[in-house]
Amino acid sequence: MMQVLHVDDEPVILEMTQFFLERTGEMQVTLCTSAEEALKLIETTAFDAVISDYEMPGMNGIDFLFELRSVGISVPFIIFTGRGREEVVIEALNHGADFYIQKGGEAKSQFAELRNAVRRAVEKYRADQEIRESERLISEIFRHLPDATFAVDCAGRILAWNQAMEMMSGVAAHEIIGTGGHTYASPFYGVSKPSLTDVLLHPDKEVPATYTVIQHEKGQIIAEIEDVLVDGKPAVLWAKATLLYDQNGNVNGAIESVRDITAQKKAEKELISTGEYRRTMIEAHIDPLVTIDSDQRITDVNAATEALTGVGRDALIGTAFCALFTEPERAEQAYQMVMAVGTVREYALTIQGVDGDTYPVLFYGTIYQGRYEEKRGVFAELHALLPGKEENNICHAMAPSFTEQVGGLSSSQ
Repeated sequence: MMQVLHVDDEPVILEMTQFFLERTGEMQVTLCTSAEEALKLIETTAFDAVISDYEMPGMNGIDFLFELRSVGISVPFIIFTGRGREEVVIEALNHGADFYIQKGGEAKSQFAELRNAVRRAVEKYRADQEIRESERLISEIFRHLPDATFAVDCAGRILAWNQAMEMMSGVAAHEIIGTGGHTYASPFYGVSKPSLTDVLLHPDKEVPATYTVIQHEKGQIIAEIEDVLVDGKPAVLWAKATLLYDQNGNVNGAIESVRDITAQKKAEKELISTGEYRRTMIEAHIDPLVTIDSDQRITDVNAATEALTGVGRDALIGTAFCALFTEPERAEQAYQMVMAVGTVREYALTIQGVDGDTYPVLFYGTIYQGRYEEKRGVFAELHALLPGKEENNICHAMAPSFTEQVGGLSSSQ
């Protein structure tokens, strides 16, 4: 229900207004005979709209309206008076009145017009309040986004610069908002230059060569860039730019978020480097080596394994490790022993070659762990026991296994 305050020095008008506005059940009308009394009432009571006469003893309707607006009270205000001079209408509207309705004429139609004016003013006020609240929430969300983010209009002027961007760039929002000429790039490049937002707002332009594009589709670009500085140090940034649209679907700017991924990129490079090092060690080893995941499937082999089994690396990867042997259940037992106790040495197995021949081997296995010390699988070394090479076999059995050599390396993967 709408709470309406009506201020008029004529009690008859107040009673008539209350009768006609409350008869539909959508409004409740509170009556006041002076603007001074109304100001005191508004301090303690919330109203959805105010109806006021113009000519009243003491403070008139325009002065009453001015007092409300001067203290930030924006409640809908309707001048309802018998005075009809044009200058009064103009003065009322200039001071923020929502409607000006002149008294007189047939009562039913007059109060129907007043009721419609109140309804329209309240509905518009409530809608505007919702929009303002929504905009306030969006502004707060934008300001506290975890990624450094800025927004520009179609002319490239900076509209917003959030808290994370202030921290990353070292530039306060009030220092840069409103500026143009690609100033958003200065904190990172030392000079002003176009970024992804500029490409989105000008489709004829290409993404600068300094970016590595990950995704480029209508209205959005995701890319990485390396030649930037953060806190004066070389950095790698992930950037995402998206077009902004108004309520009619027209482009009215662009927003760009950036994230410092320097540490992540460094970790990726170290992981690749470690992987390459491990792969080199595997290939350099004379004995067959196999890595097996937690599902007992082969994830990698070296050339010696290919030679022993007669099967290529690509064909072996993804297959069941235990299927390599004439007694798969013994191979599975060896695997489970490694997972249980950490290491198994000189466990006799027999490989079934693709040519139909069988090859006795000694299985040496050790567990390998992930970054958080979780069990990831098993490194297996297979010493082939070649006929007539007993001395060589003994040397193999006495030598430190490859899994012992790379045990420390595996725990870092």
